[in-house]
Amino acid sequence: MALTDDLPTWVPYACRNSFLSEDASKGATKSLLTDDFFQEIIGSRGTVISWQPFEVPLQKIGLTTTCKRSQEDDSFIGLHGFEIEYRTNCEEGPRTTATKTLRVVAKCKPVAEKFVKIFANWICQQPGEVNQYAELFKRTSYFRNSDVREIKVMSTQDQRFMDIAPKVYYTICNPVKELFVIVMEDFTDHVTHLNTVNHAPQVWDQKDIKVVLRDIARFHSIHLGDVASLTSESWMCVISGSVIKSLKGFWRALLRNSHMTFPDIWTQNRTQLVGSFIDNLDRVWQVIEPFPRTLVHYDFTPRNVCLRKQEATNERHNDHLITTNRSIFRQSCIYDWEMATIHVPQHDVVEFLAFVLPGKCDVTTRTNLVRFYQEQLENFSGRTFDKNQFMNVFKATCCIYALHQLSLKTVTHSVTRLSYFQRAVESHMGYLEELEASSCLEFP
Repeated sequence: MALTDDLPTWVPYACRNSFLSEDASKGATKSLLTDDFFQEIIGSRGTVISWQPFEVPLQKIGLTTTCKRSQEDDSFIGLHGFEIEYRTNCEEGPRTTATKTLRVVAKCKPVAEKFVKIFANWICQQPGEVNQYAELFKRTSYFRNSDVREIKVMSTQDQRFMDIAPKVYYTICNPVKELFVIVMEDFTDHVTHLNTVNHAPQVWDQKDIKVVLRDIARFHSIHLGDVASLTSESWMCVISGSVIKSLKGFWRALLRNSHMTFPDIWTQNRTQLVGSFIDNLDRVWQVIEPFPRTLVHYDFTPRNVCLRKQEATNERHNDHLITTNRSIFRQSCIYDWEMATIHVPQHDVVEFLAFVLPGKCDVTTRTNLVRFYQEQLENFSGRTFDKNQFMNVFKATCCIYALHQLSLKTVTHSVTRLSYFQRAVESHMGYLEELEASSCLEFP
């Protein structure tokens, strides 16, 4: 996405206005770009001299992208790149100072309720009975509070999170002014596998996938079995059995609509299989319920995950998977945390594998990757889990993912065709169909 033409391409530091002026306007606008804004980003590193915008590619789909395209005002929604030149601070005197450059990306977030209304409108446009659930969706959607939630999560100081998230230089969270901004590093030139969702199975090999599973397991260990402090926050979302089960009518309507709209994707067999999950929600959730919860990403696809290349230090050789080049190690870079949710840790594994594994993939491949993730989670958390229970929770979470998130993603697909969607459904549902065929999808 390019910045508007009337934004200066190079701005001297002394020529801008005061920071967050007391005007009555709401949301991020270009008036945000003030002296103090850029100085807050640089902080104690030095003194800002000037800044220059650069283009940040806009993803074709996503909460921020969707709101950006629907806006009818001059809101500064979206991703904006800035190259900031600054003079370093040095206690030894002015002769030792230097001029440096910092490249950052400012994510100016829309108000969460705006996307909730947009998606509810998409539901209203669907044929059949599903449109009558639009108001119910507004009240229960996990999109609610995502504006505040991402900023709160991105402010996490635990190293297990900071190692895998983009470096954050500055945030603004002002609900009164509807101003939600995250200024983070520009990692574009320092990562691989960026924006690969359209052809993920051709790009992500088994070693790549294991890097991500290792790193997300380490993150999951932070709150595993200890989510009380998070669930008490008004901005947090919790996936509970009571809510999922109370929405049975919505899931049935979505499923019928999916089959009617996309019969090649939601075949008769797949529709019947997901229908059986809805019929047996009590039994499915009973498998999930006893397992410890944690904070999960909840939008864990190759749209929001890439791999970072960094110089390997000696102490890291024992902690990270090393590439064939022993001078570097690979680590995940995971972003867009606005959907972060309290759920079982298996959920992120379910979602990631649905998007990185091919449409036709044998059950053994998935099983081995789940076992690898379990080993990593046990290693980082210091806990052990029964292998059968762990896998059963994974399977049950697959069922919930099919009736919940894949159904909602089908609505998105009906509005904005997603080139990767059919493959992801085939990968995920193909796994469940194989389990069903071999009588390995039975719950007590």
